[in-house]
Amino acid sequence: MIKLAFISLAALKAEADKMPRQARLSVERVCGNGYTVIFHSGQPIVKREETEGWIRQHLGLSTDAYQLFMHAEEAPTVNLTASLKAFTVLPAIFDLLVVDPIIQEHPDLLADVPNCVAAAHPYEAAAHLESRLVDKMAAIMLEARQSNIDVAETLAAALEEAADILENAEALVAGRPGSWEAALVLQMINEGGDYSDYSQELVPLLQEMAQMKADGGDMLSRAMGQAVDAWGSLDTFLAGSRWEMVLRGLACQYSKFEYGY
Repeated sequence: MIKLAFISLAALKAEADKMPRQARLSVERVCGNGYTVIFHSGQPIVKREETEGWIRQHLGLSTDAYQLFMHAEEAPTVNLTASLKAFTVLPAIFDLLVVDPIIQEHPDLLADVPNCVAAAHPYEAAAHLESRLVDKMAAIMLEARQSNIDVAETLAAALEEAADILENAEALVAGRPGSWEAALVLQMINEGGDYSDYSQELVPLLQEMAQMKADGGDMLSRAMGQAVDAWGSLDTFLAGSRWEMVLRGLACQYSKFEYGY
């Protein structure tokens, strides 16, 4: 599947004016999620060099890292988002991410476009991508538990392998390296676990998480909490695992179940 992200420079500049670090991080997370980024601008072609300079200065991206859509001077201003309706005929080929302020005014504009995530602001898009990754990891954890596999061992083994592939354990907690959740993640990487088929499924998702420079500890806590709630019991989710007491806090932080027995 081809992953394309259409990002309005107007939305990005508005975010960069208020939260420059957040704007840069939002784009990094979109790129890290495997999307080919296409920036679109209402500026004429003669301002391409100026626009590329802004992207380089504020986002740290060279011209080979994205595509830039400009308007010809003689052409009327056309909102690129509206033209994305054409993708309705190619539902199985494209995974689309659209970031444009027009979404705020017309939230249903792309409702009929398959495999499309629409957001008005870059930080909303980045948050959605994180949530989608959390959902995938939670589903794998739940399936492992339903198969009577030690979820914690599976996760520890996956983290260890992902860190080996990345050649950098810290990359998996890059978003907030000093947190208590990050400390637990690094402990799991150092100690490793029993590898299972579910570990294999988690590894590419963990790599994606690292590429997004996300708060890995928090994301894994959210995923585990989601899996615990779907399982229906915190007490039995990690029961019998050597990691039971170590990871109980991580598992319950976003769960409806409280820490205590």
